[in-house]
Amino acid sequence: MYGNNNHSITPGDDISSLWLTIQVLENETMTDDQHGETKKEVLQKVKKIDPDWSLVLGKFKHVRDENFEAFLISVGVPYFLRGLISGSTPTVVVERIPYDDYYYDHDIKHYLDDEYMDFVDVEAKETEAYQIMITSSTFLSSHVEQFRPGYTFEKMDRDGTKSQNTYVFVAPSVLVQYKHKAAYSLSIIRVFDEEGSVTTIINKNTGIQAKRFFDRVN
Repeated sequence: MYGNNNHSITPGDDISSLWLTIQVLENETMTDDQHGETKKEVLQKVKKIDPDWSLVLGKFKHVRDENFEAFLISVGVPYFLRGLISGSTPTVVVERIPYDDYYYDHDIKHYLDDEYMDFVDVEAKETEAYQIMITSSTFLSSHVEQFRPGYTFEKMDRDGTKSQNTYVFVAPSVLVQYKHKAAYSLSIIRVFDEEGSVTTIINKNTGIQAKRFFDRVN
């Protein structure tokens, strides 16, 4: 249980390769990595990821944070609101929405981003298409994020400003969200296992990181 110890989740894939992939995707100005390969060449080696739905899907209850208030300060959240957010214990539900479900027609403008094409099967049959819906609920409110991996979409955030968002699986149990706003950019890395999930949030402008730990609810 993540609320009782310092256990950190690590995916079963090759860690150095996984984190190199994340770093390459995060660095929009990158031209070469330490092996002399271009960003495009690195991405071309990435295999299309089949999510491990047994780990990714489910209900998760927040148990603790690391450095979360410092992160909220770094993105300009006001003092009073920081207290409300830090004191909340969100419940997160991750669902897979098949193409023929009415939820799939959710009014969302998205397009396939060339930068992430290597992570998704662009030629998949329409019957194999899906979206993911992440619902986060607290005593204050509920927030629903619905997306198709590898596709970028613009949305209005709760602070009243727009952001561009792209989700990609970089390993069967690792889902990364890239959020770009006028004021800052974030990388949000969700890692799932049998016990729960750990969300690492990185402010790419300041380098400040925070972690949120969740236990799986059976």
